[in-house]
Amino acid sequence: MALAKRGLREIDGKHEKIDDPAVLLEIARRATRVHLEALALGVVLAALTTGVAYLRVRY
Repeated sequence: MALAKRGLREIDGKHEKIDDPAVLLEIARRATRVHLEALALGVVLAALTTGVAYLRVRY
């Protein structure tokens, strides 16, 4: 995702600049989706952890 943010991709161990705007847009969309999914998972896990801790203290 770090390479996509800079407009690069890795092919055969080398970094290559992405010149095609359509490809760059698609990669940026995928990167955004991955970041949002990670954020959502973090929120869910934090809520579960907080809920379990609350239940352990309460009961």
